[in-house]
Amino acid sequence: MPLFVLIALGWLLVHWRHWPESITEAINRLVFRVALPAMLFCLMYDFSNGRPMAFG
Repeated sequence: MPLFVLIALGWLLVHWRHWPESITEAINRLVFRVALPAMLFCLMYDFSNGRPMAFG
């Protein structure tokens, strides 16, 4: 649910408050260059210590 609230908040800010395009571009760069790689690293770092997956 928090993800959907964040998406809705972003949509509202862009469409109702006339959010500047430069801020959107800066946030996109931050997310794709820093936040997502860091999140993926944290997820995969401890992946081998997790429970085995059952396929089928």
